[in-house]
Formats: sequence, C-alpha cells, structure tokens
Amino acid sequence: IDERHGVLYLCGHIMRRSEHHLALEANPHALVLFTGGHAYVSASWYTDPRMASTWNYLTVQASGSVRFGGEGELLSILRRTTDHFEGSDDTPASMKHMSADYIERMMKAIVHFEVKVEALEHVFKVSQNRDAASKASIIEHLENGNANDREIARVMRDGGYRPKP
Repeated sequence: IDERHGVLYLCGHIMRRSEHHLALEANPHALVLFTGGHAYVSASWYTDPRMASTWNYLTVQASGSVRFGGEGELLSILRRTTDHFEGSDDTPASMKHMSADYIERMMKAIVHFEVKVEALEHVFKVSQNRDAASKASIIEHLENGNANDREIARVMRDGGYRPKP
C-alpha cells in the first residue's frame, strides 16, 4: 500500500497474460477485498432459535482503477515485496543474491500493477441485530472455536472492530 499526495495505491504483480491480467486490461475497474475473521453463527445460539443461521465476517473493500506499469516499476515492487516479507535485504532470499539473468527471465512472466483507490469501505457483520442475550451466547460459542471464530468473538465482545495489537 502506497500513499501519494493523499491518494492510496495498492501495488503488486500478477502473472502476465493470465485471465485476471487480460480482464483488467479490458476493464480496468477493480474491487479488492481484504478479508478478516469469519464464523458460522448457529440460530440455536439465539434466545429465539426459530430463525435462520448466518455467517459473521469482517471485510474491507477497496475499489478503483488499475494501471499496469513497466519493467522499472515491476523490479521495484519485487524488491520491496521481497524485502518486506523477508524482513531485510540481508537474507539469502534477497533479490540482490539472484542473478540478473534469472530476474530478467522471471520478470517476463509477470506484470506490475497498481490500483488507484477511489473508494474504501468496511463491511463488518457481527450480529449487530441480535439482542444482548443472543450476542452473549454467540460470543461464548465462538470463543471455543477456531482462530476465525475467536476473532469474531473478540470483535463482538469489544463492541466493534479494532486491529489486534
């Protein structure tokens, strides 16, 4: 994620000539989803279980226009991504340890992109429409579940979404 002059850009790379690449070349409008915790919520946990079960989830939606970049931008995003996930450029997996020939061959198969974010919104569905007793029951059940379940329980318990410290 880059911010330039108050505008957000989502930067990365994808396989060249893939269905996604070709579709975005034909129509450069994109919706990018960042998904967080999600969990099944059984109606049996409600004070009145004669309703439909549901799914709670956390997601952020970024929409905007896609632009494909050139070799310089591609090389830059590859270095930035590798250094970020490797933790430094001193790791043996750093691009500085790769041969120029290897990098050049690999770059022929991928293309740089950036999405200029024109709208950013969140959709957090966490049983907001349930009564206090149903919410307490849902939280109790989810706290005994997997990591996604526990994330939803934490958000419900805290009364809203806050990123983990």
